[in-house]
Amino acid sequence: MSAWTIFLAILVFSVIILFHEFGHFIVAKWNKVKVLEFSLGMGPRLISWVKTSEGRKIMFLKSSAFLEEHPEYNEQTIYSWKLLPFGGSCMMLGEEEDIADDSSAENPFMRGWQLFLRDHFLTSF
Repeated sequence: MSAWTIFLAILVFSVIILFHEFGHFIVAKWNKVKVLEFSLGMGPRLISWVKTSEGRKIMFLKSSAFLEEHPEYNEQTIYSWKLLPFGGSCMMLGEEEDIADDSSAENPFMRGWQLFLRDHFLTSF
């Protein structure tokens, strides 16, 4: 197996993952769920970018601790490319138990099912 074949396989796999994670991202945005981070890859961040009131900020090799120390990034979605090209994530507000969201729907149980069904319908095909 040549290096070119391995590179091509990783590229195709990354495109599939990106498309899948974009399904989570777009459904969350449609339902006004705050997306904390959209990333391709796993592990430490290589490149991150975020839109702020001052414009777009590009950051290299910034950890989660750095982002937590700068409150100007808390209100925006952070887009990241991470070291290992296997996997991806779309982190949304409320996925962690210790984070509270004041903008929840009147019936959070039904809203959760709507997100689940729409998300899995879009990413299944």
